[in-house]
Amino acid sequence: MEIYTVGAVADILQVSGATIRRWAREFSKHLSGQANPGTGIAREFTADDIRVMAYAKIRLDRGVSVGLVEEELTTAALPTWSSIVGERAATPDDSAALALTMTGQRLID
Repeated sequence: MEIYTVGAVADILQVSGATIRRWAREFSKHLSGQANPGTGIAREFTADDIRVMAYAKIRLDRGVSVGLVEEELTTAALPTWSSIVGERAATPDDSAALALTMTGQRLID
């Protein structure tokens, strides 16, 4: 199972790291325990966590409230992994984390 950092998730979803941390708190009951591990422990996200956040991003971008998105997540059909990272090839403008994710490789710290 692949594990992603806040920065990698932010690159994949094209939002800030602060947004990822906020969504991790707001949608915590729909995410793995690693997404909100407690003080002093780095957050780590699974592909399923990213799918949850991708759904939230889509809905929030359409003006849906955080509360309603949180309710919807209990029954929502989450986006597929390929729809999140896309079928396009990596370009020089992509971050290293996103480019490796798109090729199925993992960025090692």
